[in-house]
Amino acid sequence: KEDLDKVLKAWLRGRGIGIEDNLPIIPLLRRIVEYKSIDKFPEILENDGFRHRFVNAKVAIPVGGRTFDDYGRDNLNRIRRSIETYPELKGRIVIIDDYNIADAPLYWQGCSGSNMISNRGKEAAGTSEMKVLINAGFVIATEDGAIPELITDFNLDPDEGNGFIVSYEPRNAQGEVRPSSESLLKALEDAGSVYRDSPLL
Repeated sequence: KEDLDKVLKAWLRGRGIGIEDNLPIIPLLRRIVEYKSIDKFPEILENDGFRHRFVNAKVAIPVGGRTFDDYGRDNLNRIRRSIETYPELKGRIVIIDDYNIADAPLYWQGCSGSNMISNRGKEAAGTSEMKVLINAGFVIATEDGAIPELITDFNLDPDEGNGFIVSYEPRNAQGEVRPSSESLLKALEDAGSVYRDSPLL
């Protein structure tokens, strides 16, 4: 696994994407549709306090995937603007404009984990978390679809844990139950700690 991690980082550097050797890579590479809640990431980056915590979490997140409408394009542009505005985000979150089936094995074999959040009741059994699990990685996810059957939170069972559960916010005015940005950030912090064998916060 360590060798595959090095291969992925070297390959990314060869494409001009620099990620520090001591950071776990936790991709968000999936179809970019509203129920998959990519907007929670720019929410973290645009909030001064959250952004500081994200940088200190010492994780690296490649973001990309197929967009279908303005929701996807707008949120990728929000992330891109944050990277351009805040130098401390360089190498911590990167846009992958050409994610494709040929490159996918490099990401999923070499990464340390994956992000699989979604609005409650919308996700069935996304394939990204399965690719990561069979390649000895962890999953950051909301408890939806197949996640309760697949993921044990490190906070509940440090010996058997294989991921981190992101909690939901209260139901909003539109009747949706959405992932909590603060809980997602806490999961990223915990993932960075586990990667470095540090105590959980």
